[in-house]
Amino acid sequence: MATVESKTTDRKEIKVSVVVPIYGVENYLRECVDSILAQTLKEIEIILVDDGSPDKCPQIVDEYATKDPRVIAVHQKNGGYGKAVNHGFDLARGEYIGIVESDDFIEPGMYEKLYAKAKKYDADVSKGSFYDWEPKFGFKQIHSFHVRYLFDAPEEAFTLQQFPQILLPHPSIWSMIVKRKIMRDHCIKMFDERHAAYQDTPYMAAVCCAAGKIVVVKEPLYRWRGGRDGNSTSQTGEKLLYMPKMFDLAREILETNGQLAVCKEALYAHLVRVNMDFLHKIKWQYKGEYFDKFRELVLPLRDDFSFTYKYFSNENLKSLRSIWRGDLCGALKYNKHWPIIRRTLISKRLPKDFEGHWQVCILGIQIGTRFDNNLYSWAHIKIGK
Repeated sequence: MATVESKTTDRKEIKVSVVVPIYGVENYLRECVDSILAQTLKEIEIILVDDGSPDKCPQIVDEYATKDPRVIAVHQKNGGYGKAVNHGFDLARGEYIGIVESDDFIEPGMYEKLYAKAKKYDADVSKGSFYDWEPKFGFKQIHSFHVRYLFDAPEEAFTLQQFPQILLPHPSIWSMIVKRKIMRDHCIKMFDERHAAYQDTPYMAAVCCAAGKIVVVKEPLYRWRGGRDGNSTSQTGEKLLYMPKMFDLAREILETNGQLAVCKEALYAHLVRVNMDFLHKIKWQYKGEYFDKFRELVLPLRDDFSFTYKYFSNENLKSLRSIWRGDLCGALKYNKHWPIIRRTLISKRLPKDFEGHWQVCILGIQIGTRFDNNLYSWAHIKIGK
C-alpha cells in the first residue's frame, strides 16, 4: 500500500512540481534534494517517491518532508522507475512538471530559467541542457551528439514540425519542464513495465507531439551521473533488451499523432546511434536477440527511397547496411568500440601449466597455443573456460 504525506499548499501558488523517483541511492539523495530545495524559484513542490528502496532512502524522504512544507513524501511497493514517476505525476499540482533523478542534482537557477522562458512564450515545454559525469573527469559540459542539435534550436518558441531535430539529442527529459495541462489532456505517462529501460524516448516523443510551443534554454543546468554504476546507461544485461521496444513505441506515438513523416530522419538517426552503443554494451549471451530486435526496427529503411540519412555519421551508415544484411560482426566493426570488441573476441591468456606459451582463444574457445618463437600449434583445440 502506497503512503503519501500530503500538504495543503494552494495549487495556484505552485509553479513547478518536481518528481523524484527514488531507489537505492542513499549516498546521493541528500545532495539531490538539497539542490532542489535551494532553487531560486521558490514556488515549487517536491514529490519524493520512495519506490520500496531497501536502504535508508525511506527515512531520508520522511526527514525532508518534516523539515520543509514543500516536500511530499510518497512510499510505494517497488514497481520500477516508470510507476514511481507516474505516481508523482498523479500527485503533481504545479503549473509545470519536472523530473529529477535521485542520483543527480541541479543548478540553483534551473527551474527559474526554464519557467521564465516558458512563460515568456507561453510554451508547453521548456528544455535545458546538462552536464555529464564521467568517473575519470567528473562533471563536464557536453558538446557531442548528446546535445549538439539543442544548440541549433531557434531562440524563440517552435513546434515539433518546425524543428524535428529536437528528437536527435539525448532525450534528457529530466532537464525540462512540461505544462501539466497538456500532460493531463493527452494522458501522457511514463512507460511503466517493471524492468523497462530508456523510457525517456517515448515520453519525449509524446510530450513534443502534444506541445503547441517548445522553447530551449541553451545552458547546462542539470548535472547527470550517466556513467554511474547502476544507472540505465551503464546496464549491460537482459534489461537492455527493452531498448528496441522503447524506440518502436516512440515511432508509434509519432505515427499516431501524424508526426512521423516530418520526424522520421531525426528519429531513426537517434535510434541507430543509441542502439549501436547498446548493441556493443550488452553481454554476449543477449547480443543475438538484441541484434534481431534492432534489425527489425530498421529494415523498413532499406526500401524507403525518400529517406536521405542526413543526420547519419559514416560509421552509423556503414553499420546500418551491415544490419540490413544480418551481419552482426560487420555492424560492430564500423564503430569506435571495435578495438574493445576485438579484444573480447580474440584473447590470449596464461594456462595453469605456463611454460613459455600462451593459449589463444576466440569467444572462449581455445584454438591453439602460441609459443615464444611465435609459432602456433593448432593441435590443441578444445573448449576453454
